[in-house]
Amino acid sequence: MIAIIRVSPFVPQSGEPPFFGRDKWKMVETCNNTFLKAGACKRIYILDNYPEKRQYFEQFGEVYCINKGKIGSRNYAFEIGRKQEGKILFLEDDYLWRPNTLPLLEKSLDRFKIVTPYNHADHYPEEGVRSWELTKYAGYSWRHCQTSTHTFATHSEILKAYYDIFVNSPKDWIMFTELEIRGVPLFCPAYSMATHLVKGKLALDTDWGELINHTKPY
Repeated sequence: MIAIIRVSPFVPQSGEPPFFGRDKWKMVETCNNTFLKAGACKRIYILDNYPEKRQYFEQFGEVYCINKGKIGSRNYAFEIGRKQEGKILFLEDDYLWRPNTLPLLEKSLDRFKIVTPYNHADHYPEEGVRSWELTKYAGYSWRHCQTSTHTFATHSEILKAYYDIFVNSPKDWIMFTELEIRGVPLFCPAYSMATHLVKGKLALDTDWGELINHTKPY
């Protein structure tokens, strides 16, 4: 699998991420270290407005320095992905990963067309109880979900076949909705492999603060 990772120096519009406040570089470095521990794969880094950090990322993969902004860098990642073959993971810079989960995510693409490693907290409302139909595959439980962020894995042929949806959808939920209409439903693990670092949206069932405390720098 090839991972295409977008990195920006700016604090997300959603606000200061948990654990790191406005120290964006500390967050990026920690998230990348957890991703390195998640498993081995080819890595391509896209640094948007962040060329001074190039040397750090060159230790781990190819590096492209651009100045395109959020949507521009997203579409640049899709452009690079369209030139690849096989399984592709598109990854944002504000994701923490549980160790040794990347092989499981990659294996899931033998069963599903598109997957996210993030079991979104919004899928579990505070009021009421929802039951989900789980699909067991390769010793892991998966379920259909309506949407996620722009961190997801898919096949190169899916990206090429529906490229217009990927690059022309202004929001992630619009992209996933349109893909489902075309017969490409999104699946996520019932036990999250990673979490988006947004206050109040951390994936359940993992003490992410404890994971950070045990993440050693490279």
